[in-house]
Amino acid sequence: MGMAPLNQLKSQKGLFLVSAFNGLSQTVYGQLGPLFKEVSLQIGIDPLAVEALKPDWILCPYLQDYIPKAIFEKYRCLVFHPGPAKRGGPSSLARAILQGERDFEISVIQAAQGWDRGPVWASKPLEIIEGSLAKNYRTQILPEAASLYRQAMIHILEGVPPQRIEEPVYQPKISETELAFDWSESAPRILRKIWAGDNQPGALGLLQNKACRFYGARLGRRTGAPGQVLEEAHGAIQIACGQGSIWVTRIEVVQGRKNRAAQILGEP
Repeated sequence: MGMAPLNQLKSQKGLFLVSAFNGLSQTVYGQLGPLFKEVSLQIGIDPLAVEALKPDWILCPYLQDYIPKAIFEKYRCLVFHPGPAKRGGPSSLARAILQGERDFEISVIQAAQGWDRGPVWASKPLEIIEGSLAKNYRTQILPEAASLYRQAMIHILEGVPPQRIEEPVYQPKISETELAFDWSESAPRILRKIWAGDNQPGALGLLQNKACRFYGARLGRRTGAPGQVLEEAHGAIQIACGQGSIWVTRIEVVQGRKNRAAQILGEP
C-alpha cells in the first residue's frame, strides 16, 4: 500500500483530540501531525472549540470520553482502540492478559452512536508477550499506532469500504475486584492478575494481614505455604502461592504509597 494518497493531507486541517498528551498521543501526534497543512491539539472535548477549527480530520489516539453526536455526525472522528474491534471498552488488553490470551488486535474505529461501535477503517493482529500491561502497551501497541492510522486514512482517501462489526461486545473497565487474589491461587493465575493491573489499578491481596496492591511481578522457583515470604533480594520479595511462587518488586499498602516490596516487610 503506497503512501501517495496521504499527500492530500497537505492541503487539509487535522485535529488531535485526546484526554491526555501521554506517550501514545505524543507518538501519533509527532508522526502524523506533519502530514497536515494545519494541525491542532485539543485536550478534552470542547464542541465549540472543534467547531471553531472546522477540521478535515479528527484523530483520537487516546480518548477516554464519549464524543458527542454533534461532533461525530459532522466530522469524521477516528478513534484508536487498543483491542479487537469486536470487543470494545477501555480494558481489552488487560482482560486479554488476565485470560492468558496471546492473539490480539488493535483497531481504528470511526466514532458513532455507542462506544466502539462505528465502522472499522483498519486493524492489525498483534501478539501479547509475557509481561505487564504497561510492557505490552509500550512494546507491542504504541509502535504500531501511527502506521495503523496511516492505513485507515489511506483506506478512506482511496474509497476502500470499512469493515462493520454486527454486534461488538462492550466490556467495561476492569475493576479491582476482578484482579483481587488470594495466595492459595496458583502462581501463574496471580501473576496474570498482577500483570493485568500494572500499572493501574493494581492487584489487591494481603501481605502480613495488610491490604496491598501488587506490581512488577515475575515467576519464582521456590515453594512454601501460601502467602509465606520465602526470600528477599535487591528490594524484591518472593512469596509462595498455592502452586509455585512469584517475585514482587513493588507493593502499595492501601491508602499508602508504592514502595519497593522489601520495605513493606519492616513496616508496623
